[in-house]
Amino acid sequence: MIAMDGLTTRQQWILRHIQDRGFATIEAMAEEINVSAQTVRRELIELEGRNYLIRFHGGAGLRQDLFRIGYAQKISTSLEGKQRIATVVADMIPPGASVYLDVGSTVECVARALGKHSSLHVVTPSAAVAMIFSTHPQIDTFVTGGSLRGANGALVGIHAIRTLASFHFDFAVSSFGGFDPEGQPTDFDPEKIALRQAAFDNASRRIGMADATKFDKTALRRMLGGHQLTDLIVDAEPPAHIAAALAQAGGRLVVAAAEQPLAASASMSKRQISEN
Repeated sequence: MIAMDGLTTRQQWILRHIQDRGFATIEAMAEEINVSAQTVRRELIELEGRNYLIRFHGGAGLRQDLFRIGYAQKISTSLEGKQRIATVVADMIPPGASVYLDVGSTVECVARALGKHSSLHVVTPSAAVAMIFSTHPQIDTFVTGGSLRGANGALVGIHAIRTLASFHFDFAVSSFGGFDPEGQPTDFDPEKIALRQAAFDNASRRIGMADATKFDKTALRRMLGGHQLTDLIVDAEPPAHIAAALAQAGGRLVVAAAEQPLAASASMSKRQISEN
């Protein structure tokens, strides 16, 4: 439990509210306790100054682990492969770019890899991603807001979708749950899929990521809607039907080879499938 000695009743409520959810938006808290957004913002500034939480655009999160045990186990699955994938993706994104980062453990690896950049403009519906960037002031981070869903700190719903519609991204980066028999990316949660589609609608490059454990899984529904991936980053050679589907769409396959060191992404195996 967090020690709350010396805090006002309102400040205690805010901390408990954020503790229960991991992350909360100013708008939602102001509506729930019937005060102005500016009042909540002042309380968050005070609480941040006393090291209880970290503020972001539109909300705040605790300075402690956001994840339940089950999600922590998910993060550790195929971690080396995810880190190789993340290194490749981070090297694809130049300083100053505008980037949508989705939710999920692989995307969080990308966020950590992007910490070396001198400047970026990041928009994310992930409270976990925002927490990673909290120690990187050179990266301008905007959190979409929305309803918190799941242990990975995803913010979903119409508010988040409308927010994404107001941006244009140089890069949209997302992982997914599996592939269908035709080699198309699929995922499980319709609300999170809707976020990705909204971001892809406004992105010049659409980067998908999948570690090898996803190759033989099929999730609930296709992820991309009317868009196709411009790049697919994987940690091993994918099955033929996945490679063929990407080639047909004109996408680029990049394999982050296991034998290469993480920092040597420039020498990793790359294949421009669309040219075959």
